[in-house]
Amino acid sequence: MAIKSWIVQRITAVLIIPIVIYFFSYLMNMSTLSYTEIRNDITSTPGMFVIIVSSLTIYLHSALGLEVIIEDYIHPTGIQKILVHISNIFHLILMLFTISMLIIISSTA
Repeated sequence: MAIKSWIVQRITAVLIIPIVIYFFSYLMNMSTLSYTEIRNDITSTPGMFVIIVSSLTIYLHSALGLEVIIEDYIHPTGIQKILVHISNIFHLILMLFTISMLIIISSTA
């Protein structure tokens, strides 16, 4: 299981590189767009797809990284399991929040 997590964490790390470059370039060009254009970008099918995939990748990478940190520095296994579950629930809530905000934004467009 540890090798699978290690491989997934490395894959997500590589995937985050173009995500960060894309979002940075988008933020740099955002000043030329109006509010309506930005909202239309976010609520378009490609925009929502990019945000959902990016969020999933970042949240998964974060959850795996926190799991490794918890396992390395928290020695009682009972506490480890509880903290890992709390971390996973927190990341799931973040993902659901992201999707629900996209739905709310797209319904007001």
